[in-house]
Formats: sequence, structure tokens, C-alpha cells
Amino acid sequence: MTLRKGSKVWVPDRDFAWLPAEVLESSDKQLRVQTDSGNKIIVIAPEKIFPRDADEDEHGGVEDMTRLAYLNEPGVLYNIRRRYALNDIYTYTGSILIAVNPFTKLPHLYNNHMMEQYKGAPFGELSPHVFAVADASYRAMMNEGRSQSILVSGESGAGKTETTKLIMQYLTFVGGRAVSDDRTVEQQVLELAIYMAESIMITISVMPRSNPSRTTHLGWPSGVGLGPWSVLLSRSQVRFPLVSISV
Repeated sequence: MTLRKGSKVWVPDRDFAWLPAEVLESSDKQLRVQTDSGNKIIVIAPEKIFPRDADEDEHGGVEDMTRLAYLNEPGVLYNIRRRYALNDIYTYTGSILIAVNPFTKLPHLYNNHMMEQYKGAPFGELSPHVFAVADASYRAMMNEGRSQSILVSGESGAGKTETTKLIMQYLTFVGGRAVSDDRTVEQQVLELAIYMAESIMITISVMPRSNPSRTTHLGWPSGVGLGPWSVLLSRSQVRFPLVSISV
């Protein structure tokens, strides 16, 4: 890509990883850029910088990062940061859902009203959400009769366990047949199975690992009359992965 005077770019920074900047002078071997704050003028090789979306400051970030003009590391990090500042902790990259741990309770995101909103909604029609991922997998299982898997990955403490609980919560909601607060027998059995799966999952998550980066594999076989049975799977058992949630 040819960078000219006035081009918007990202430059590496020791303290902030990346800083937004603008090209002042351009040549084949080096660029002279000024950071947007105006505090720094840097001479740098072209291969060390990344192009930047010209209109990224005009919005609070995009819901699906495939819409970014330049899908690069600084652009992704900046977009997630902008959305996080607005309490939008979920962002899509195509069919992948990226979640940032808010380190606070957000009950309005996970109540029955929110689950009802995502129930049956086409994937991507509503704002990014873990319920959208769970619903897409559930609908694919019911409509296509094929087993589905959701991969939840992230560093220790990133929120994998809580994210998996939210998936289970949604599956309990969408898989039950109760029309009021009174649970059916089928729903009670499903909730018991989910509770048992959670206990196993938590036990596994606290086991010492040589690699601090972990992945929780959650899947369920199709063809169960009362809805999806949630079971933990090893890496070799995961089939037909639909989406990944990174936290």
C-alpha cells in the first residue's frame, strides 16, 4: 500500500503498543509521521506501521470487524477498546464472537427479556452477544439434525467459565417448554444435567496446566427430545465447530 502525506496510520509505541498518527512526509525507505496527540514526530520505516481507517473516530466502533477497511492488529485492538468504553463488551469478527471481561455485573445483558430477543433471531441481525452464538448453534442442531460445538477460549481469568455458564443458561431457556415460571419436568431434568456439567467444567478449569491458555469445549448431540444435552468434550471429540468465543 502506498502511503502519502496525510495518510492515517498506526505506529508502534513502547507504552501504549500502538498510537494513531498521520504521515507528514513519505519516501520509499522511511516515513515522517506525527502522532494525533501532536506530542511526537517519528521517523520510521514503512514496513513497521499499519494503515488506519480514516473514519474510525466518527463512530464508537463497528459491531463486526470484517467491516473495517483495514483488519490489522492495532485496528482490531482500537475497535474493541472503543466499544468497551461504551460497555459494549461483545464484538463479532464474522462468525467469531470476541468478549472482553467487564469485571463487573451486567445483569441487564442476561435476563429473560434479553434471551427472548435473541430466540430465533438470525445470526448478526441483533447486536453481538453470547446468546446469539448459542441460539445459532441450537437452531443448526434442530434444523439440520447435526451435532454442534462451541469453543470458548482465553487466558486464565478471562471469563471462560462465566461465558460457558451463560451459554448453558440460554440453552436451558430455549430448550424448555414452560410457558410460565413453572418449570416442566423436562426442563428440570435439563437444568440438572447442566448443573452437573458445570461442576465438571469448574473442576477441570482449576486443575494445574502447563499452558496457562485454556480452551473449554462445549458440545451437545442432536436428537434429544427435550432439547440439547450439554456435555464437555476433549479436543479430539469436537466436531463441526460453528463459532469461537474469545475472552
